[in-house]
Amino acid sequence: MDNEQIKQKWDRIYSDETEQHWPPAEVLDHYQHLLPRQGTGLDLACGYGPNALFMAERGLTVYAWDISPVAVSGVQKAADTKRLTVYAEVKDIDGHALLADHFDVVVVAHYLDRTLMPYLRNSIKSGGLLFYQTFITEKIDESGPSSAGFLLQPNELIALVPGFIIRAYREEGACGDTNRGFRNKAMLVAQKP
Repeated sequence: MDNEQIKQKWDRIYSDETEQHWPPAEVLDHYQHLLPRQGTGLDLACGYGPNALFMAERGLTVYAWDISPVAVSGVQKAADTKRLTVYAEVKDIDGHALLADHFDVVVVAHYLDRTLMPYLRNSIKSGGLLFYQTFITEKIDESGPSSAGFLLQPNELIALVPGFIIRAYREEGACGDTNRGFRNKAMLVAQKP
């Protein structure tokens, strides 16, 4: 699928959504106490921007990037209504869009492009944080993507942030009582030294 087809796909998905008020990613909600009180954040592949709005409500200046103009319009409208400092932009993300040492916080939820990881790491300031959450291969149901290219292998998320300090990590896979716990995904909070 080329980038225009991807944009059209996500525009259709977001246009069909009737509910545009989702909670933030679990990793951001569970570890919000690690967020700085001020600074610059990025919500990458933001969708309707629950993570961007969450960070902005806590004092950060936030950039929200997505390939879908429909999603970006929704984020900006919500931020403007709440008078939050969010700059929502339509961006076809590649490594060149990410400036070095620019963000205090980067949040990525339910999106995986391994080729971006070196650029993401580089875009975070010293002492800054990466909040990441996405789907894993060891799922207990059919939720999330089915293509292995969009699923993390066991502990792969840790390996994607070499040199970072792991502040929080959770990946339970199919171990134990699968009716309880955090399943189908991995979550990580990592700090750049």
